[in-house]
Amino acid sequence: MYDFKKLLEVDIDAVFLDDDIFADEHTINGQKMKAVISNDTLKESSGHWEGGVRQSYGTSIYSTSKKLYVKVQDFGKKPKIGNPIQVDGMDLFIQNFDEQQGIYVITIDRKRQ
Repeated sequence: MYDFKKLLEVDIDAVFLDDDIFADEHTINGQKMKAVISNDTLKESSGHWEGGVRQSYGTSIYSTSKKLYVKVQDFGKKPKIGNPIQVDGMDLFIQNFDEQQGIYVITIDRKRQ
């Protein structure tokens, strides 16, 4: 009989990272692997306050972030917040990450003005 951890491992490959159900093949830092990438979230950073007045001067910084779900075993070394990451040819940055039952949940971000 399988223990819970073994069942989770089987589910990661058979369901969550199955390319017929959720995952697609992506190139991450030059390596092809199955991953799930969530939808974009576009967020406008507000201007800063200086001398009691909002200082934005008509320019805003927008941030698009996505969540990248990838198997720990496939990704390899633990990601570091702030480090660059390349996903399907796009240069992004690691904003945050968490490890959940054999899956890295990595928040990736691309800043633009």
